[in-house]
Amino acid sequence: MTDGFVLVYKNGATAINCGQMRCVSATYDWEECMSGTTVTPYLLGLHLFEGVESESLASLGTRFERVRLEEGACLFERGQAANELYVLVDGQIDLLEGTKVRASIRPVSPLGEMGALTAGLKRNTTARAVAACELWKISRGDLLSYIDVEPEAGARMLHNLLGIISDKVTRDGMRIEQMRHNLIRTQKAMKMLRDEVLSQPETQLSDAFHDTLEALISHNRRVNYALAPPAAMPVVVRGEGREEHSILRISRTRLVVQTELPIEVGLPWSGVLVAANLELPVSGTVAHTGEGTMEIELDLLMAEYADAFEDYLTQAQLLDLVV
Repeated sequence: MTDGFVLVYKNGATAINCGQMRCVSATYDWEECMSGTTVTPYLLGLHLFEGVESESLASLGTRFERVRLEEGACLFERGQAANELYVLVDGQIDLLEGTKVRASIRPVSPLGEMGALTAGLKRNTTARAVAACELWKISRGDLLSYIDVEPEAGARMLHNLLGIISDKVTRDGMRIEQMRHNLIRTQKAMKMLRDEVLSQPETQLSDAFHDTLEALISHNRRVNYALAPPAAMPVVVRGEGREEHSILRISRTRLVVQTELPIEVGLPWSGVLVAANLELPVSGTVAHTGEGTMEIELDLLMAEYADAFEDYLTQAQLLDLVV
C-alpha cells in the first residue's frame, strides 16, 4: 500500500498507510495509531478480527496490555501453557526449536491464536526477541470473557481462526505429499545402489555400504511409521502387575511407553495393549530407555491379533485426515 491511499473496510472503518501495516481509522486517527496508546488499530488490520465491528474491537482493545521485550529476552518457552494471545507491533521475534530458527515474526503479526482460544495447548516453540520489541497481549480468560459479552464478535473470530487453520492444514498437506514423493524416490535409489553393490566384486567397503543401505531401507519402510495415539482413541499398555502406562507413540513394530519403572535395554518385555473394545497381548524387547520412557521392539503377532492391531492403527491414522 502506498502513501496517499485510503481503504474503506466493510465495517465502515478506513485504513491509511502506517509503517508496515494498514492502520485503521474509525474513531482512530494517525496520531493515535502511531502513539502506541492503543492496540485497536492494529487489531483491525489482522485477519483473525476481519469482519468484527470496529466498536466491538475497541471494547476488546481495552483488555490488552502492553509488553516490552529487550533484545535476547524470551517471550515464552517451548512446553509452557499457551494461555495468551500476543500482537507484535514493533521489533522481531524468532521462533526456535532448540537452537534452530523455525520462523521469524515481524510486525504486525499475532502470536498464539490457537492457545488463546483453545484450552490445554502448550507452546511448541520458544519465542525470543531478536531486537527490542513492543507487543500487546491478552489472556485467554480475558478473551473468553469478552466473547461472552460479544458473542457475534466471538463467532466471527472463531470462523476466521478455522480459516487460518484450514489454510495451514492445506499447506502442511502439500509439504507432506512432497516429502512422501521424495522418500519414495530416495527409497528406490537406495535399493538400486544396494543391488549394484551386490552385483560388484566384494571389497573392504562393500559390506559396509550394503549394511548401511539395508538399514536405511528397512527404517524407511511403512511398517515403522509411528503415530501419537489421538485423544479420541486413547491406548495404554497393562503390565504384569496390572499397572497401566500411557503409550506415547505406536507403530506396527514399536511402542514408546511412558513409565518410571527401571528397565534395562535388551530385556524381554510383555504386556496387554488396551484400547476401546480391544485387548491384545503383546511382547517384545526393550530397545531403548529414556527419561520416563521406554521403547519396545515388538515381536510378531498372531494373525488374529495382527489384524486387530492393524485396524486400530488404520482408524487412528484416519483421524488425521480432513474430509
